[in-house]
Amino acid sequence: MMIKWEAHAMKKRTPALVSVFMFLLFAACTDREIDPSPTPLPTEPSKHESIELWKQIYIDVLNDPDVFDRSIESFSLIYVDDDDIPELVFTPPGRSGSTIYTVSGGNPESISTGFIETYIERGNLFYSRYWTSGGSQDEVLAIIDGKFHPIHKGNISPQIDGNGEIMLDSDKWLNPTYIWNDTEISETGYQEKINEVFDTSRAVELHYQTADEIINRIRGL
Repeated sequence: MMIKWEAHAMKKRTPALVSVFMFLLFAACTDREIDPSPTPLPTEPSKHESIELWKQIYIDVLNDPDVFDRSIESFSLIYVDDDDIPELVFTPPGRSGSTIYTVSGGNPESISTGFIETYIERGNLFYSRYWTSGGSQDEVLAIIDGKFHPIHKGNISPQIDGNGEIMLDSDKWLNPTYIWNDTEISETGYQEKINEVFDTSRAVELHYQTADEIINRIRGL
């Protein structure tokens, strides 16, 4: 009779034990749901944040009175690579050279080059020429991993006479030397090399505005 009673007692206790187990399981799950762990902050700004950030970076650059004369039409906003953030170009009067800015992943980057004459819109190429008393230097540059990189370079060097003067023929350099990527070539070959890497038929000239006009454009984007 004792064995039958214990078995009968276990049958009566089993539903109670199941109820207790389910209660504890529910409580454990509930505790996890109401005890949220901190959400880690993103290591890089989101796409929207990056777009808004470049605007402020460029506006801060343009508002620096120690760097730029705001009244001169020396600024251009262009799309070199194929993203949503344009590049900012500054070319001072005389066009002896240019400075170009870009922002990638919230990080600003700039480079001083020769005068940026043209670029291929959203083709990730721009062309600069730097004139010196001893000739000119041509570069084709691209944006790679958020940084500016010269990918092709050429030099045109005039002949120099015994007095150190440039030799001229009808106001043109006399028999200049043409070098492309460290290799001497002909004048025709030099232009062909430029056209091979920089499609001049697609080239776009820069349109320059004042700092305030560029800021208004940036705010409208």
